[in-house]
Amino acid sequence: MLSHRVSRNNSNYRYKGILFFLSLFFLVPFARGAKYPNAIELTFNLYGNAAQELADLFAVTKNNSEIAIKLSENTAWAVYGLKDDLPTPLSNSDNQPSRSNVVRFTTDSLPTLTIGPFWEDLATALPPSEQRGYRFSSQNIGTDLLGDDVLTRLLRKLKTKPEWQGHCVKEEFIAIFSKTFVDEHGSKLTLKVWCMDQYPRNKLTSMYSVQFVLEHVKEGE
Repeated sequence: MLSHRVSRNNSNYRYKGILFFLSLFFLVPFARGAKYPNAIELTFNLYGNAAQELADLFAVTKNNSEIAIKLSENTAWAVYGLKDDLPTPLSNSDNQPSRSNVVRFTTDSLPTLTIGPFWEDLATALPPSEQRGYRFSSQNIGTDLLGDDVLTRLLRKLKTKPEWQGHCVKEEFIAIFSKTFVDEHGSKLTLKVWCMDQYPRNKLTSMYSVQFVLEHVKEGE
């Protein structure tokens, strides 16, 4: 459920410079008119057992506990297009600031998981896609899962779940985990894990990215 009306970025924002934008649903081609989805500010609430289950995965089970999820380079760049909040404009994402979303869990009257404030509006992507809704993606995480950050701990848990299917395949871009959480209001949040190849320091490296996806929700609901 959306806790308030979506605040949209109505400008026809186009990326400048030479960037490699990888959409975590499809590869966005660099053709004339191609555009990554606009960022919006949106707060999403998941309630009841669904909220409790997802909170358990994130280990935010105490009342008023929260974690920060660092956004991917692509999502952070879309947020810069929305906020335009730097004194010196950027022409590419190389020196952009880090952006994060907050996941907060409360149990005052009903278990509630709140996620926001930044999402991508899939309806604003070009070329148009049949897919509608909102999403954001996390920073990339090494497949060795040796760290102790929030996302690495989450991925270690997800690897033990039956929804985790297969493994990374060299030079392929695949979803290896998908689970949808549905609360009593009918709100649906899907958690996905993608595996992709990156080339830091010109060395082929497989990385995970965690993605949060909301189905299309009418404004004002």
